[in-house]
Amino acid sequence: MPRSLQNGPHLLNANTITDVVEQERLGVYSQGYFKPGDKDMAVLRTGRSDTDLRSRLLRYVQNVEDAWDARGCSYFYIEYTSSIEETYRLECQLFHDFRPPNNSDHPPRPKDWPKTKRLTCPVAGCRYSKWPPLDD
Repeated sequence: MPRSLQNGPHLLNANTITDVVEQERLGVYSQGYFKPGDKDMAVLRTGRSDTDLRSRLLRYVQNVEDAWDARGCSYFYIEYTSSIEETYRLECQLFHDFRPPNNSDHPPRPKDWPKTKRLTCPVAGCRYSKWPPLDD
């Protein structure tokens, strides 16, 4: 069963993001739409921010004309995390659980993460679950 995020669904637009997403919080998100009659969101995209989830989501919606044009995404869910490691691992889990079509590649390790510090994908069998790290 895919892991789902608990905070949502929220309409994917700048006003909603500003109202519901706290500033300067690490976290992950999923974006998608609801098919008529479905209670579960069809996940089209997953992602994370290692510094400020609100800013990351705002940058996303500012790059499209309106929420309905956001590559099919009109809603989002979020979950705050307490560390960069947790954020990375949770994004990996969401990526593997949902296989979102708007994500072309496996989530990269955090920017500037030391190659000598262990951080792997939590999903067994994934090439990023190996240590030492493969080149990203």
